Amino acid sequence: MPAHLIEIEDLPFVPSWFRDLGTDWVRFTSERLGLYRSAATRMARFLKDLDSRHVVDLCSGSGGGWLSLLPQLDDLGVGSVRITLSDKYPNLRAANYLARESGGRLQYSEEASDVVRGAADGADAYTMMLAFHHFPENVAVQVLTGLTMKGRPIAIFDIWGPGVLQRVPRTIGYLLLPVALILNIVVPLLVLIDTPRVRPFRWSRLLFTYLLPFIPLYIWWDATVSILRAYDQDGLRRIVRQADPAESFEWQVGLTSGPGPKALSYVIGVPR
Repeated sequence: MPAHLIEIEDLPFVPSWFRDLGTDWVRFTSERLGLYRSAATRMARFLKDLDSRHVVDLCSGSGGGWLSLLPQLDDLGVGSVRITLSDKYPNLRAANYLARESGGRLQYSEEASDVVRGAADGADAYTMMLAFHHFPENVAVQVLTGLTMKGRPIAIFDIWGPGVLQRVPRTIGYLLLPVALILNIVVPLLVLIDTPRVRPFRWSRLLFTYLLPFIPLYIWWDATVSILRAYDQDGLRRIVRQADPAESFEWQVGLTSGPGPKALSYVIGVPR
């Protein structure tokens, strides 16, 4: 059986304020590195094909790179799209920041939305950005099956990887973790350097970064586990086949162009 490593932000007992400090960092990094940039062209093509432009983004965290993606979509001729962000653990402080910075184009649903139990109704399409790797394969199949049952177009973009934890036995997967943490040591160092630039500003972020360095350790762990859990193309195609055996959707599975971490894997499905 494959190893199943859990990210700290997925643990239900983690206080919401602490989880939010981590997802704020994900948004800051996504914006700074332009992680959504390579998805812009495919996302624009996806949105232009919709009859209407109300998109519900799933597992949104603190909003990821949507703030930088919206101007790119505008440049590509998609200017009227309305995004409703949603999450099992909504980051409501980030919600105010995102609404203000986007001129109201990014609205965050205050109700908890557990995509494993079913996505919210009323969307013209669903997106999920940099979150699909959080689900073990059997749960990922369940999530995608539920979305296909909605009969709405789906666009999933995620970090890509070799699918390590889906390929190796559990013992080997656990043994790889310490090595991966060592190789990823630059992550907590970046947290220490860039924390004063993260918005919205929170005193708790400074406290738990510099006096009690729990945030750098939290980000270090989650970033490393994310890389190990990321699906490769074969894994994504396998999930699609299991989620839609009747081939009721037309699927595209591939990799966007972009250097290093800026290349994203994608699964795009449109009802036939």
